[in-house]
Amino acid sequence: VIENVRDFMREGDDLGHCVFTNEYYAKKDSLVLSAKVQNQSVETIEISLSRLEILQCRGMKNKPSAHHKEILKLLNENLYQIKNRMKKRIKTPLS
Repeated sequence: VIENVRDFMREGDDLGHCVFTNEYYAKKDSLVLSAKVQNQSVETIEISLSRLEILQCRGMKNKPSAHHKEILKLLNENLYQIKNRMKKRIKTPLS
């Protein structure tokens, strides 16, 4: 998960795309992830929290990386984990 503005800036600089300049850090409905290989960013992923779907997955200069298909497969297989964690964060009022 990309959690702070500095990391958004680094991700955008490393991959040459607009994740920082278009202020994705301010989007309320998005979870933004960085896919890394050997500690190097290879793709940035935006997930809609309300729809639990991948909105975009972009590599260097918005092109797919060599790992693109594998990244999408792993994400799609594990979106349920995001949903489960979201449920845990929602507190239900006591009866």
